[in-house]
Amino acid sequence: MPLFESGKFQWGINIDNVWIYAGLPPPKSEIMPFLISLKLSRGPTDTFEHPNLSQALDEHNNNLQLPDEPEPESVEQVCQDLVARLKEAKISFVRAWFPWNYFTKDLQSPDQDNERQTPPTFEFIMDTFVETLTTNGLGVLGVLANGYSRFLPNGADVENLRKYLLQLIPSCEEIVRHYKGTIDIWQIENEPNWWKGHVAVDWRSGLIWLEHKSEEMILEALHNVVRQECPNGKIVINVEADRRSINWELYTKYADVLGLDFYPGYVHPRESSAAEIRAIASDVKKQTGKQLIVTETGQPSGPQLLGYSEGDQAEYVKSACEESFSSDILDGLAVWRYSDSYWRSFPMQENHFGLLTKERDPKKAWFEYVDQIKARI
Repeated sequence: MPLFESGKFQWGINIDNVWIYAGLPPPKSEIMPFLISLKLSRGPTDTFEHPNLSQALDEHNNNLQLPDEPEPESVEQVCQDLVARLKEAKISFVRAWFPWNYFTKDLQSPDQDNERQTPPTFEFIMDTFVETLTTNGLGVLGVLANGYSRFLPNGADVENLRKYLLQLIPSCEEIVRHYKGTIDIWQIENEPNWWKGHVAVDWRSGLIWLEHKSEEMILEALHNVVRQECPNGKIVINVEADRRSINWELYTKYADVLGLDFYPGYVHPRESSAAEIRAIASDVKKQTGKQLIVTETGQPSGPQLLGYSEGDQAEYVKSACEESFSSDILDGLAVWRYSDSYWRSFPMQENHFGLLTKERDPKKAWFEYVDQIKARI
């Protein structure tokens, strides 16, 4: 049965470091960008005004020199280990990136006079990951066409929307077509109401993410791809749910399911309550009538220099489970994220959201999440 159609609440986990399960090296770690004083809608941030900020930034940049990630076991083995741990925890689905550059490395630039280019060569190196999960009864919510810079093939034209779409659409058609019958729910793009924020922290680059028209044109194109290649599949659009103004009319136009992302503790280390989940979900349900899930939520366990801790992370996970399950509005929850990694992102707290360490040892929050699930199934 497709995800979120059983009437039962579904418990999930997000996997960020998908390169491990595809047999690839990690992307290049991110150095601190020029802009760090990003102000979020809930007011002044605690972390950017913290007296230990300078020391934490030094620690982040020093950690860019960490030893390379250990050579993993075979792809088959790491996928089997993942499944064993998720099944023991009673987790029912995985939300994972399907990075464009995992399937094709290089793109031609569409020509004004000849839009039909030689199609790129495709590889499907995530097949073992998908097959191992699905044959063991775990659902996969695939994230299609996330425009983060680290996911784009060489030659992707992020300065010209028309050319970008001419490159993007055929590639996405190949991906969705390949997994038809195996993956029946796709999230299209990622947090379209926060693309400018992604540019500010250097996760995305290019003019298209700043153009007002891009949002609908990209979502419409991806919606049409999934409808064409997987007619019975479901389409998810996820948003940063605690923004002040969200264009729900646009997102409901192209989504079957709305995904809500919540990070109340992202810049407020002592915020371990997820009370906003139930209130915001209730409001969104009234406005849209759409099926709702929590696509991302979590709390960092570090940097400790900025006031984060494993204990507060576990408390947040507990609160998020309680608020989501008891809402009677949400059909599922995917905690961000499964594990930390040797790859370093920015801002610094991005490197500490895992419920497991980079060595894949459980933190307190993992045990809390497993306990919360098992108490409710």
